[in-house]
Amino acid sequence: MSHTVNMSLLRARLAKSVGLVAACAAFSGAGAGADVVLDWNNVLLDTIRGYGDPGQSTGNIQAARAAAMMHTAVHDAVSGIDALNKPLWYSPYHVATSPGNANASREAAVAGAAHSVLTTMYPGFQVNFDAALNNTLAGLGGGQNVNDGLAWGQFVGNEILNARASDGTNSPQQYTPGTGPGNWVMPGADWGTSHWAHSNPWAMSSADQFLAPGPRALDSAEYAAAWQEVYDYGSVNSAVRTADQTEAVAYWQNGAGTHRPPGIWNVIAQSAINLSGTPGGVVGDSLSENARLFAHLNIALMDAGISSWNSKHEFNFWRPITAIHEADTDGNGATASDAAWVPLVDAVGSPEYTSGLSTFSMAAAMILTEYFGENYNFSSMSDGTSSNPDILRSFGSFAEAAFEAGDSRIWAGIHFRFSNEDGFDVGEGIADLVFNNYLLAIPTPGAGLAFVIGLAATGARRRR
Repeated sequence: MSHTVNMSLLRARLAKSVGLVAACAAFSGAGAGADVVLDWNNVLLDTIRGYGDPGQSTGNIQAARAAAMMHTAVHDAVSGIDALNKPLWYSPYHVATSPGNANASREAAVAGAAHSVLTTMYPGFQVNFDAALNNTLAGLGGGQNVNDGLAWGQFVGNEILNARASDGTNSPQQYTPGTGPGNWVMPGADWGTSHWAHSNPWAMSSADQFLAPGPRALDSAEYAAAWQEVYDYGSVNSAVRTADQTEAVAYWQNGAGTHRPPGIWNVIAQSAINLSGTPGGVVGDSLSENARLFAHLNIALMDAGISSWNSKHEFNFWRPITAIHEADTDGNGATASDAAWVPLVDAVGSPEYTSGLSTFSMAAAMILTEYFGENYNFSSMSDGTSSNPDILRSFGSFAEAAFEAGDSRIWAGIHFRFSNEDGFDVGEGIADLVFNNYLLAIPTPGAGLAFVIGLAATGARRRR
């Protein structure tokens, strides 16, 4: 398929990348963003964390949906105003109307859109959202343009909410896994997010557009090699996993009380912006470019989640802990049961194939590569908890970070390598789809030829 990445060549290319940076400005809390888009991204991340209460934190795929909801609304709110007063602007994701007032405050529109989405999705945190809204508005000085921008943003937020109200994410269905060798053993009464596997995607034509090819046959040499790797490296008392690999597991873990796997890629995007500034684009200002970047990023993350869940639902493959404990049933002479084997991380809440983190990560990495280029050196801080402190790690490219994210799940003892590799391919395909078909730059009627030439130059591909 055209979207498949040549993993061996890309790994070789990444191995030759320039040295990693030692450190960068650490990600700080809400209000530290370079503009209002980043400010509200921080509000979103605090929401996913549960505002300090892990019991109120958001799950992995639910976090991706919240981010896509908020950031498409933010993008469309900015796009609607840009369409009235800029020679080039970015097409909306959903809301194609405009506020009427070309001078409406875009900052107020961002706040209105984000506030409307978040208060509807998380009513228990409304006091936090109201405080953030008041903080944004306090810096804008009031007046008709601010009022019009706020009202426009609220309208856009409600339009996004209405468009996604029946997307299938709120229709739980009992999941019944298969039985026998190779099948996932469900740890409780149900897999609570199984219905997300068939929810309406954001860019894909269907939830199974990028269905992965499937786990490797239990009696194959490739399966045996992947089994042995996770057996050796993923055990809680592994003798071969290095201290750096163990640290990487903690960095990418992102459990309850953190910003979750989709959130860490929003943090990485913020780190890149804080380090280098907003990438240049045809519209030409950071607010428009940041609104588009975070919308692209989170649409790709959401569809990556849907696609991974779809493969999990389709193949119902067993986790390494079951595969190792019951290896005498797999028909493979190269594996042997070990009932005493325990993974470094206890995570069996969904079927194994594909790795959600790998799929999320390559989709995000390829979107960010479109904006910042290949071999982009950056550092980013993990989202620490009381039992898992903050960790700063540095990378030579976004793809290198995605590869490490996938590897961390092997070192954690919860995924096989083929689940990562197939997730990477799917993530790449989703990123291509999102970046090349959504939020495209278009000229306002009457724009000069020079702008059209600039648009064509900006559209040149930066990737392979």
